[in-house]
Amino acid sequence: MTPIPVITDPTAADWLSAWSTLFAAVGTVGAFALGLGLWCRERRSQARHVHGYAEPQGRSYPPPEEWSFQVPPSPFVIENKSDGPIYSVHLPRAGGAVIQLSPVILAGGRRERSIEEPGEIEKLGLADGSIPVITISFSFTDQTGIRWTRRHDGRLEETSDAP
Repeated sequence: MTPIPVITDPTAADWLSAWSTLFAAVGTVGAFALGLGLWCRERRSQARHVHGYAEPQGRSYPPPEEWSFQVPPSPFVIENKSDGPIYSVHLPRAGGAVIQLSPVILAGGRRERSIEEPGEIEKLGLADGSIPVITISFSFTDQTGIRWTRRHDGRLEETSDAP
């Protein structure tokens, strides 16, 4: 019987196979990471184009002590600059209350709701007229059914409920 020769050193073919396998593995992981990144970006694409703010009407408010029973007009504004409608737009208010602003805002649409509490105008910093627009927190559902909350500092978070 003739012994089978065992080669202990890798051959050029072994090195080529190893490098090919490593390159394929890195490429597969890279493609997966790229796909995940694009999926996450696409998931947020509609929500990134929805913004909300409060703005005073006119140049400035009179001092609060001069307000009568009529609160100076100032709306909360939600703008949907996305390509699809948004649903169940809610504004959180003081004390845990939530106001439904609109059941639906169509693509390119805008909804306003008057601020009815004088204290809220002061709290938002709109009373002296020095702040032209201030961002607000609100929540909405996009056309794919994902619930989002846009925070007053501009952060966008996927949530399960209104803020």
